[in-house]
Amino acid sequence: MKELVERSFRRGGDTFGAFTSGQKAISVLGGVALLLGGFMVFRWASTPDYAPLFSNLSASDASAVSTSSRPRARPTSWPTAAAP
Repeated sequence: MKELVERSFRRGGDTFGAFTSGQKAISVLGGVALLLGGFMVFRWASTPDYAPLFSNLSASDASAVSTSSRPRARPTSWPTAAAP
């Protein structure tokens, strides 16, 4: 098994070594772009969606809700549940 892995890495290194400098640059930039794109998609997919907990409140009522939730250490933004 170890020999198979070593052979695969050696073959990949030989192939990459045969590239011209332009091909190497494009390959490296493409790999970085793929990693960055995957990271950004992961961040986007893992961000929770927020929805208003209360709506159509007067300013004084909204302030009262916000003030009353602070002493109990409750967040003022709640992620929404996914719809089935």
